[in-house]
Amino acid sequence: MLATYGVNTRYGPLITLLVALILAYFLTQVIANTFFVIDGLILGVARGSASTVIGFVLYGILSILVLLIFVRFIASWFVFSRAGFMNFIRRVTDPILVPFQRLIPPVGMFDLSAMIVLLIIWVLQSVVLRVFVR
Repeated sequence: MLATYGVNTRYGPLITLLVALILAYFLTQVIANTFFVIDGLILGVARGSASTVIGFVLYGILSILVLLIFVRFIASWFVFSRAGFMNFIRRVTDPILVPFQRLIPPVGMFDLSAMIVLLIIWVLQSVVLRVFVR
């Protein structure tokens, strides 16, 4: 796969290690986000604060969207295009990604539009926390 993009195959183990580290980091972020949302929902319900509950629900939805976009980004490197789960991920993420894909073409095997959308969602998550969770 690396040779098709003009990358020296000697770098294969290094690239594999880099991808594994990125995936491990992302997995820890998903787990931390999950506990953060659960904790926030419990806190909001215990306080009786509707805005806190709404904020953490929105934050959780955006976190799920980040996860689906990341899975789609990683799966685009492999041949999972016809799998049922990938069809679901495409149906959920296409309304958000396709407009950005029209503006920003992929560079090699990397879809930069997905990275831009992820950055925008992370900013939205920050805004949601500042507006709804005080």
